[in-house]
Amino acid sequence: MVFIAAVLITGGDDTAELYLPSSARHMPLTRLPEWRSQHSVSESGLLCGGEWTEQTCRQWTPATGSWEMALNLDVGRSYHVSWTPENSSGTYLMGGGSSFEESMSTTTLITPDGSQEPGFMLKYFTK
Repeated sequence: MVFIAAVLITGGDDTAELYLPSSARHMPLTRLPEWRSQHSVSESGLLCGGEWTEQTCRQWTPATGSWEMALNLDVGRSYHVSWTPENSSGTYLMGGGSSFEESMSTTTLITPDGSQEPGFMLKYFTK
């Protein structure tokens, strides 16, 4: 089994690329369908939220080279972080500031089947 480490870089506008640290190469990917900033991207390529895209998540699909619409979020998020625990329960979108005050003290769990549910409460408001 060959493992190649790569970093998926997105946003600031509609750009996306892979960076391969072992060779210091940048490989452009298909452009995002919309401008994004202040969003998160998980290890699986799940891209969620953002300053102008608070309610949506897209999934990078390497086989087709496209960013497919994954879901519309119940709680919009921007300026947040994502975390995928090793137990594969899904990806948590945590905190952030947005036009949705609810996002500042909550988390949303995006499950492996693509559904969403409320996660755990945060101890402090985040922004």
